[in-house]
Amino acid sequence: MKTKLYKVVIIYFIVLVCIPSFACEITLGFKLKPKRPFIGGAQDNSGVYKDLYSLAASKISCKLSIKRFPKMRIYRMMKHGEVDFYPGMKFNLKRAKFAYFAVNGIYYSKTGLTLNKFTRDITSLDQLKGLRTAIPLGGINIYQNKKIDVFKINQLDIKRATVMLLNNRIDFYSDDTSVLDVFFKYNEEMRGNLKLHPNCCGGKKPYHLGFAMGSKHFKASVNQSFNKSYSVSINNFPVVVDPQSIAFKFMEAVKQLSDDGTVDRLYAKYVGEM
Repeated sequence: MKTKLYKVVIIYFIVLVCIPSFACEITLGFKLKPKRPFIGGAQDNSGVYKDLYSLAASKISCKLSIKRFPKMRIYRMMKHGEVDFYPGMKFNLKRAKFAYFAVNGIYYSKTGLTLNKFTRDITSLDQLKGLRTAIPLGGINIYQNKKIDVFKINQLDIKRATVMLLNNRIDFYSDDTSVLDVFFKYNEEMRGNLKLHPNCCGGKKPYHLGFAMGSKHFKASVNQSFNKSYSVSINNFPVVVDPQSIAFKFMEAVKQLSDDGTVDRLYAKYVGEM
């Protein structure tokens, strides 16, 4: 009887040793719509986000979980600490009340699009003067200080923009390079009619994640460099994340994966698999 009991105890400890041990769980929240190649639809979390942030979490002995809900519900969950971070969040003062902004490991750039009869490469926004440039209604106008003819079009996206270009209703449209990569992956036949301008719009810039300041993983201290004379921004924020917190260690792990080329490899993998 004792021999059997000893065997049971030994097996139990072997199982405990073999099961991975995680110090914490970090929860990523994202809206229901897909954003390929970063994440699939509501029932498909595969993509750059899942792989990148799973690797970052594992580097600090944590594991990643993912919750998908409408964006505003995710934001409410962040306020209550039910979701730890949103991977692609644009800064504004309203969000800054509940989210701390940090580089999310992914860099973005804008690529311009014209008909292929437009032979010269566009490398400066100043070259758009005299061209009918389209942006989505309500979208960010990166051309507003350049005296450029801008057409604000309701529900404008890459699909609609290409139709308008081909029908000679607009001359220029730009979007995130990742959006164009995905679009032409599925519409290769259209590339012969259109010209890409990858250097049109200012080069690469970092995306940011919003980490919930109500998260149990987030700790902050007063930012001694904060200047009340200036507006609150990502670079002028009232607090800084505590270096001893899980949030800080997670952000540092994300940065390392970006610096060592992991993010670029993941991006190429998922664009190639589409």
